[in-house]
Amino acid sequence: MTASTRELFQAFRALEKTGRMDCPYKSTSQMGAELKKSEAVLHGAGWRIDRNVKKVRGSRKHTFIRRGCVLPAGQERGQK
Repeated sequence: MTASTRELFQAFRALEKTGRMDCPYKSTSQMGAELKKSEAVLHGAGWRIDRNVKKVRGSRKHTFIRRGCVLPAGQERGQK
């Protein structure tokens, strides 16, 4: 998955509004700082994060890959 920090923050806020989780972050910048500090923990949990992979209209995109992630039938890596 490739997303900006803002897109991730918006997804967390949407999950919070539906009652599925509590978003512990108050802003995009706070989430970005915590994400950077937590990279070692995420790596230990099976995630690989490539920060600033590309820029789209001034927004930096990051890639998040989960080891052992099974994609839905008919979907290939890189497709939405």
